[in-house]
Amino acid sequence: MAPQESPVQADDQVPDGATVNPRVIQPYKGEIVIAGISGRYPESDSVTEFQENLMNKINMVTVDNRRWEPGYLNLPHGMGKLKNLNLYDAEFFGIHSKSANTMEPQLRILMETVYEAVVDAGESLASMKGTRTGVYVGVTGSEAEAAWMGSTNSYVLTGVPHTIFPNRVSYFFDLRGPSCAYDTACSTSIICMEAAELHMRTGLIDSAIVAVCNLIMRPATTSAFMGMNMLSESYSCKAFDAAGDGFARSEAVSAVLLKKAADAKRAYCTVLGTLTNNDGYSKDGLTFPNRFAQEELIRDLYNNFNIDPKQVSTYQVSSSLSVMGLEPQQEIHKKPRLSAMPSAPTEQSRFFWDPPNLIWDTVKWLLVSVASQVCSIWRD
Repeated sequence: MAPQESPVQADDQVPDGATVNPRVIQPYKGEIVIAGISGRYPESDSVTEFQENLMNKINMVTVDNRRWEPGYLNLPHGMGKLKNLNLYDAEFFGIHSKSANTMEPQLRILMETVYEAVVDAGESLASMKGTRTGVYVGVTGSEAEAAWMGSTNSYVLTGVPHTIFPNRVSYFFDLRGPSCAYDTACSTSIICMEAAELHMRTGLIDSAIVAVCNLIMRPATTSAFMGMNMLSESYSCKAFDAAGDGFARSEAVSAVLLKKAADAKRAYCTVLGTLTNNDGYSKDGLTFPNRFAQEELIRDLYNNFNIDPKQVSTYQVSSSLSVMGLEPQQEIHKKPRLSAMPSAPTEQSRFFWDPPNLIWDTVKWLLVSVASQVCSIWRD
């Protein structure tokens, strides 16, 4: 018989004969804030270390053999990598060692990161238990799945599939809101944020955990990017620069806790609104942006959230974008092409976070900005 994990305590069950009163769902119109943040970033085991690296202008793209030998398959030598993938306190999370041994590394780190974000917000296991908190996890690929799904270990199904990622979190904290995994490639994190915010606005939940993860374990995936001429031979992003020749891939895992402002013990910033759309058809091809669809999205966001474009001082955009990605903002703000537009100090990062850009870039932005409000714009 397989060992059982974290048996449910008797007081978690509804006593026989007890009545559960239905809750009344009412829209919420107040402020939503980011109350807690946490993460693992290239060469950074914490948000604090990441901040120190940014402020000290440390190049977090490294060349070494932690994933594979430099030059393997003629891939670019450098990429952003987490320091440690093999450390995990399974006992703390009530996970049996046999299960932990075949648990996706992304999930292990994700659970630790979410817990730290909760603590950073001034909350605890006890205060989160039984709350109407939704969990929205962005995960687009499992490069360990191909190796482990053929295993005879019965725990693979509870440690590798993407559907398990958010549900592990909900299970550990005993959360009662929706628990969902999302995959929309580079826009994954903004889709997670939008879903979380919408569920809070409708009154379905009172708080939300938004987390995203990306590890680079399989060289074949990077080779596919290279085959599409997306990667920089100098493994460095040069956003909106004529010298730009692609991007450098990077690993990271990050989480934020969203709460109603009145319930938050701390607030990093206020989330004014989140809006997404799709490029639809683009004459240049599937992977090229549609300027008009993006401009439409930005105008809709300004209009629906009553934002004056002239009051927006900072833009945080994907560091892999070309000049085409800048055109919608320039058109709306009537800026000359390639003029100096306000941007976050670390916009010219040397790496690109693959799927979950918004959450990681938001953390980065919070670390280097003195502004108090965030307005999220992205395209699907």
